[in-house]
Amino acid sequence: MELARTAIEQTFEEQLVMPHSEIEARLWDLGWLDPTNLRKIHFNPHILTLAQNELERAGRILHITHPTKGGATVDLLSTADTRLRTTAISRAARRKGMLYARYDRWIPTIGDAGEAVVAHSLTEAMRRGDGFMPVNSDGKFGEISRIGTLKFPGPVDNGAWQTVIDPTTRLPLPATHLVLIEMKNRRLTLYPRHAEVHQLLHKAALAVDEFPGLPIVPALICRRGHPWLFWMAKDLGFRVQQTRRQFFTLPDKTDRRYLTEVQEELGFDLHPINGEMPKIIDFFKGVLPKEAATAAQRWKLMAPLVKSYSEELRKDTLAEYARTQLLHEMYLDVELVMKHSSLGEPATWTLPPEDAREDPTFL
Repeated sequence: MELARTAIEQTFEEQLVMPHSEIEARLWDLGWLDPTNLRKIHFNPHILTLAQNELERAGRILHITHPTKGGATVDLLSTADTRLRTTAISRAARRKGMLYARYDRWIPTIGDAGEAVVAHSLTEAMRRGDGFMPVNSDGKFGEISRIGTLKFPGPVDNGAWQTVIDPTTRLPLPATHLVLIEMKNRRLTLYPRHAEVHQLLHKAALAVDEFPGLPIVPALICRRGHPWLFWMAKDLGFRVQQTRRQFFTLPDKTDRRYLTEVQEELGFDLHPINGEMPKIIDFFKGVLPKEAATAAQRWKLMAPLVKSYSEELRKDTLAEYARTQLLHEMYLDVELVMKHSSLGEPATWTLPPEDAREDPTFL
């Protein structure tokens, strides 16, 4: 924790003013070079939140609400040490406020942009012969509201029928797999506790209920996922792919310099879909063809258990402590199922409530 506080304070010495998302971009995504040993460290987002909170309580960094030209406000953080640099801090606040407000105007495009990248990537995978076909009757990849007799409680972002090759015989398995895909194209780094994760798992569990003989693979694509999310995915039988880019649509006739300024001065990994459409290749060409059969077997085992918890965990309105409690109960049940099925011990992807209570992010 002390090292995270040091990294944040050193970064404020350089930047003077930052939004919280820039702290994560610089110290989690890009990483911080420890001057004592020249080793690059990537601090987990929840550690950064804890360290930031401690610095605020100590009066080392301050909150600023900065008005923008458009009449909106931007929440920023600044160094509390204003000696001989009040003017520089004020100038930095205006600059960072302007840049974040610019990014904020692009946010409404990120949902559609992320889904467009997934649809394009699946179309390319089908063209390459990687074994994917659209679920929708119109022959196009896109949102799925229902499959056969199952109507989802909210559309799934995308999905595909997948022909899976046996890794030993190299022959197609007799059962076609159903891949259900959610794309979460947000700056938020996803953890096992987040509602977005359980929204996918709930829909995939309903599909197992409705079609018990059909191999099903839930697939979550996100900008960034915490390592705990990958450990959880392995234990439960779903797959996670992080893009390390946030896709969006750059407004027509926008000077590319405006994008470069946000990328460089806020550290954001923005990637416009204008022009050549980005593709997610390795996940559909390598990961799913190799791992779908194994994942589907594990998901069939875990889906009934997960369904009973994801019904609540998928709700954004669930109180934080209740979410922590419920997620830990699910973890303990997963542990029992794995032991009884001779699958070994699950990885640690949640904290007991008594430990998490010390953490304001309730991880």
